[in-house]
Amino acid sequence: RNGVEIGKVMRDFEVLCASGLPGTNTLPVLSGPLHLTGAALVGNDIVVPFGGSFCADFHATDADAGDATAISWMSDLPGATLTDTFGTGPDTVLAIGPWARLCWTATLGAYTDTITITAIDTAYQLNNMIIGRYAIRVADTSRVWPGDADNNLVADAFDLLPIGLAFSDIGPARSSISNAWAGQPSFSWNDTIVGGVDKKFIDCDGSGLIDNDDTLAITLNYGLTHTKGNVPVARGTATDPLLTLILPDSANVGDTIWAPIMLGDASVMANNVYGYAFRLHYDALMIDSSTFWIDFSNSWVATGGNAIDIARNQPILDLCDAAQVRTTHTAVSGMGQIARAHFVIIDNIDGKRAALDSATLNIDFIDVRIIGLNGELIAVDAQSDSMTVYDRTTDNVSPVAAVAIDVYPNPAHNLLHVKAKGQLLEQVEVLNLQGQLLMHQAGNQAEHIKLDMSELAQGMYFVRVQTQGNWTVKRIVVE
Repeated sequence: RNGVEIGKVMRDFEVLCASGLPGTNTLPVLSGPLHLTGAALVGNDIVVPFGGSFCADFHATDADAGDATAISWMSDLPGATLTDTFGTGPDTVLAIGPWARLCWTATLGAYTDTITITAIDTAYQLNNMIIGRYAIRVADTSRVWPGDADNNLVADAFDLLPIGLAFSDIGPARSSISNAWAGQPSFSWNDTIVGGVDKKFIDCDGSGLIDNDDTLAITLNYGLTHTKGNVPVARGTATDPLLTLILPDSANVGDTIWAPIMLGDASVMANNVYGYAFRLHYDALMIDSSTFWIDFSNSWVATGGNAIDIARNQPILDLCDAAQVRTTHTAVSGMGQIARAHFVIIDNIDGKRAALDSATLNIDFIDVRIIGLNGELIAVDAQSDSMTVYDRTTDNVSPVAAVAIDVYPNPAHNLLHVKAKGQLLEQVEVLNLQGQLLMHQAGNQAEHIKLDMSELAQGMYFVRVQTQGNWTVKRIVVE
C-alpha cells in the first residue's frame, strides 16, 4: 500500500528474428484429424488399453509452395518412437507436407503422460511451433468392471443413470455372471448410449439383460476404481432450472431435520428429465453422520413408480450420494420435490463438538448430473444452503433464537400456519424467488394466523414475518 515492493518474477523468453521474411509466409499446421490405430481419442486424450499398442499419424502442411516442415516432439514417452509412416526416423520427420507416426506399447500399467507435437518451418527456421498436444491415458477399456456402468473407471451413484437409459435391453451374456470387482472379458453388444459407452458395461452382472439386478454391482463395489476418469458436469446459470436443498433457517442441537431437495420452480421448469445424480457434502462436526440419508418418496421424476434409485452415505468422507432414473424410456417435465435429506444435528452432550451459542451449518452440492431421455446432460443451477444451529443448553442463548417463528406445514398445500411463540404478529408477506410481493396479511396482534396458499403455483417462496418491528424470513415449498 505504501509502494514497498513485495516481490517480483523474472522470466526468460526467446525471440526468433528472420531477416527479409516475406509478409506472405505461413506457418505449418496440423492437417486433418489424428489417425489412430489401437487406441481411442477422447477429447485430446489418447486412451490405450492395458498392455495394448497404438500408433498415431500426424500430418503437417505448409501453404507456402516448396517449404519443408520438420515434425518432432517435446516429450519422453518411455519406449515410444516417432518416425515417418515407413518407419524411417528417429524422432524427427522432414518433408514437404510430412506424415509422422508415433507408436507405443502400454507396458507400464496405469500410466498418464502428455506428448507435444511440434513443427519447424525449415525455410525460415521458425522453430518448435506447437501443432498438437495430447494426453496419453492407459485404461482397461475392453473389460467390464461390474458396477462401472458408465465406464468412467469408478463405481458410484452416477452409474445408475446408464442402467435407466438402457433398461430392459438385451445383448450377449458374459461367460460368467459375476459382480466381482475385476476386469471381466465380455462381448461387445454393438450398441451404445450417448457418449459411446457400449451397453456391455451397463449389463453389470453379465446376464445379458439390463435390469434391477445390475444395480447390485454398484452397491457391492461402491467407490472402487480402476484408474479413475473424469466425470462431465453440465454447469448452470440462473436461466437454467434450479436445484436446491432447502434447510430451515435455524434449528437446535439434537433436532431431526428433513430438508426437501427441489428441482425446477415456477419461474424455470425442468424439462424432459430422465434421471439425476448428485453428491452432497456436509459438516460431520455438526451432523451425526450415521443419520444422514436420502429419501426419494414423492419425487415428481418417478411418476407412477417407474424408476430406480440409489443412495449411499459415506460418513468417513462427509459425503452422501444419490441418484434416481426412470425405466420407461420416456422423459418427464415438472418442478418440485425430487428427494429429501434426513439428518440429526449432534447433541452437545456426546462430546463430538465444543459448546457453542450458535454456528452455521453448510450443506453443498459438489457434483450434479441431470440427463435427458437420450442421456444428454441438462444444465441446472445448483444452489447449496446453510442454517444456524443454536445450543440452548448454554447460558448465553442468542437473542435471535429467542424469537421462535413457526411456519408449517412445509411443503404446504392449501393452508399455511404462521405462529409466533411469546410475541404478537404484526404483518406477514409472501414473496417469490425474484423478491416480488405476492401476498400481504396483517398479523392483527395475534400469535397465530393462517394463509390461503391454494392460488399459488408449485414452487419455492419466501415468507417474511414481522414481530415487534423485527423481520424473520422463512422459505417454504408449495405443492
